[in-house]
Amino acid sequence: MVTHDDYIGVTAQLYPNDDPWLETDTVCAVKDDLLLDFKPAAKDDPLKAKLDVEYDVRLLSKKYKPDSSMLMANAAGDRKEAPLATANL
Repeated sequence: MVTHDDYIGVTAQLYPNDDPWLETDTVCAVKDDLLLDFKPAAKDDPLKAKLDVEYDVRLLSKKYKPDSSMLMANAAGDRKEAPLATANL
C-alpha cells in the first residue's frame, strides 16, 4: 500500500518472476507489470534483508479533474494518460 495526503493511494501485491505458483494462477490475477526480479540484498543490509527489489509507483493527484472528452475517449478504449507523480520505493 502506498499513500500520500495529496494523492490517491494504491494497493497492489507484487510477485517474484520465478514464483512457482504463477503457473497455477487460474483467474489470471497476476499481471505482467506486477512481476519483479528480486536480487540478493547487500550483505551489510541494516535490516538483514535477504532480497532486494525496486518498483516505481505512480500516484494520481487528488486535485486532478479529467475533462469529459478524456472520459469519453477512455470509455471508447482510446486511453489517454493522466498527469501522475512518481515515487521510487
